[in-house]
Amino acid sequence: MTSFFKISTAAEITLGAALSMTAGQARLTGGDRGQRSPQIQF
Repeated sequence: MTSFFKISTAAEITLGAALSMTAGQARLTGGDRGQRSPQIQF
């Protein structure tokens, strides 16, 4: 149970970091196109 919790927590952190990086890159490269896209806005 403890190891599973550690694994899922690490996966959540990794997923969150990847999501933040992707969103940041999309905002930088997309410009106003990214701001108008509902998929990129949070």
